[in-house]
Amino acid sequence: MNEFNPKQMLQHSSSERINVWMGAGDTLHSVKVSADEAMGCYSAGCGLYFRANDGCPSHTAADDSIRQPRLPRPPRGHR
Repeated sequence: MNEFNPKQMLQHSSSERINVWMGAGDTLHSVKVSADEAMGCYSAGCGLYFRANDGCPSHTAADDSIRQPRLPRPPRGHR
């Protein structure tokens, strides 16, 4: 199984610019940057939004980490 590799995903992205999300107090800000700049922002704790290319080896690993099994619902009347 491939390891999650954001740097590789950024290099293979089909997005021209990467959206970086960062917080300042109670507010979120978004800026668009290059893939190289995005990796620095990611390392500093920012969130990234971009299109991953299907040909990227890390794409499958990222998809697998997102698809978690659903937990069964608690029985009726249980709180």
